[in-house]
Amino acid sequence: MRLRKFVGDIILFFCVDCVTFLLMCIASYPQNLTHIFVDREYGYSIRYPDGWQARSYRSGVVLSEVNSIDGKSGLQIRRVYRKGPTEDFTMGGFVENYIKDFKKDMRASLISKNKRVIGNISGWVLTFRGGRGNTKYLLKSYLLPTRGGYHIYIFQAGIPLDMREKIEPILDSIADSFRLE
Repeated sequence: MRLRKFVGDIILFFCVDCVTFLLMCIASYPQNLTHIFVDREYGYSIRYPDGWQARSYRSGVVLSEVNSIDGKSGLQIRRVYRKGPTEDFTMGGFVENYIKDFKKDMRASLISKNKRVIGNISGWVLTFRGGRGNTKYLLKSYLLPTRGGYHIYIFQAGIPLDMREKIEPILDSIADSFRLE
């Protein structure tokens, strides 16, 4: 009888912890991605919240952008093409070269580099700190190789550093909503 009560208490304790964890995850993840942007030419979609706008923006490698209405934060979707298979190409090498070039071009310092699933693609999330004039920025790059690795989608995002806590989860959720058809 005591064993049964003990096991019951453990199960109850475990269930309460699981529910608490689940509620915390739901509360911290922006749920208001109510709008969808579809780029039929390049075969992808992305969701974004109220107070943001999305549009096609064809300029070099840039395909589209999603911006806050106040214009202080945003994310550009880019696609680069890697010509033909080469034996020396690795995604890890691409990421390292990207970091080196980004740090030089943007005068930024790398804060973090994480490999994870973004949308429906396994890729990399890079976080940098940079500045323009007197304003400090959090700069994020999401690198997503397509199957075969001939195209790499790159999301470049920027927000004023003092808005990081509020806006970074929104940028992450927009990036996580990416679907390549």
